[in-house]
Amino acid sequence: MSPNNDKVMGCEIWMPDTALFENGKPKLVVKTDSKDGCLMRYKKTPTLSELRKIFTVVSRERKKEHGPFE
Repeated sequence: MSPNNDKVMGCEIWMPDTALFENGKPKLVVKTDSKDGCLMRYKKTPTLSELRKIFTVVSRERKKEHGPFE
């Protein structure tokens, strides 16, 4: 498979907002940019409480866009 975008090395993947942890602390938060399909990293790694707030907002927005069971 060849990528649709020159910035992607390999095949494109859909990666929703994802937090990666190391020793119980958020190490990296990434997601796929909806515009160009490239992985993008959050500029600042949030704390656990900030992360919970971010993911709550993201979840609510997706439910409004797509419905709760899609």
